Amino acid sequence: LNTQFHTDEFQEQLSKKRKDAKAMWFNLVKLAKMNNSRGGYLAIEWPANNEYWGWHSVQKLIDELGLGVCRCDGCAMGLKNEQGLPIKKLWKIATDCEQIFHTLRRKRCPGPEFHPVHPECLGGALTKKTGKYTPEMAKAIHSAWRKQCYADGCPSAPAATAQNYTTTCG
Repeated sequence: LNTQFHTDEFQEQLSKKRKDAKAMWFNLVKLAKMNNSRGGYLAIEWPANNEYWGWHSVQKLIDELGLGVCRCDGCAMGLKNEQGLPIKKLWKIATDCEQIFHTLRRKRCPGPEFHPVHPECLGGALTKKTGKYTPEMAKAIHSAWRKQCYADGCPSAPAATAQNYTTTCG
């Protein structure tokens, strides 16, 4: 983001949002470490080009908790624009949940044979629309979480569904 092309008011708002994001991040770090010490899992998802991935504190947490990092593409999970063209939003995930890692890393653009044309999500009008998970992505995450709970011996895992999901595991 090149802030020199924006107003002073915009730059002040952006500065405040970045400060708030840092404060939220440091609170998350505390919770993530406590959760990890109790056997819980963590998954962090941001757009692949999000500046947060470059923060030292983010890299430090990834290293400390041994999180695996993978990428997935929105077009592989049903993300489309108003004209029905697949949008290649690049998501990046850092997680210690093996099933989520392996499920999402396989969700990549199938290539030009299936997606000969698609706009990449680089901001602008598509940003708001692509800020939400598609139903396909939500189902993939819930299915992977259910498999992880089952693998961990959680007794309620087989009954868990994407529509009605509660568990005390992880």
